[in-house]
Amino acid sequence: MRVEDAGYLFVIGVIAMHDQKRVMSVCECCDSAYAANVLSDGSVQPIGTQHCSCGSERFRAIR
Repeated sequence: MRVEDAGYLFVIGVIAMHDQKRVMSVCECCDSAYAANVLSDGSVQPIGTQHCSCGSERFRAIR
């Protein structure tokens, strides 16, 4: 069961935010690819980690 209300997605008692845009991103240092969220300030944050396997914390969205 899905009901959308005020920016939230309710799925059988579980609430998940869905106002973040998901994109494909790459590390600016080594070009490793990551699924990522675009945060409200426009920054790109890989899903599940804060840095690349090379140690960089700089990512850019790709189309």
